[in-house]
Amino acid sequence: MSTFQENYIYKKSQCEVCGSLYPDMMDVDGKLFPIFDFKKPKNSNYIIIEVMGMPAGKNFSVVKIPDNYQLEVGRSNSELNIPDVSVSKKQATITFDLSVGDLVLQDSDSKFGTHILV
Repeated sequence: MSTFQENYIYKKSQCEVCGSLYPDMMDVDGKLFPIFDFKKPKNSNYIIIEVMGMPAGKNFSVVKIPDNYQLEVGRSNSELNIPDVSVSKKQATITFDLSVGDLVLQDSDSKFGTHILV
């Protein structure tokens, strides 16, 4: 487990009577509140990575990225491991670049490239 990330796994909540699934967000007087909550890092840059297609619930990681630090992303032996055959051993790096004030994702010449869903 990386010192940069915390993992969260939630089982989908459903009605005990009819079995229908509860939504991910609740609307109270026009304001949305998340059902799945987690600790957001204070005084730190972070991203949230969600495993898509989880039928039984939510599976995501909160990843802290220190200023100007290149966080290695890959299938194994990386600071951020993504255990999937489509991910290269050294897939990409993520940096919070202070000179541009934003996150920078750079592919590490991986076989299939690096794609994001925003």
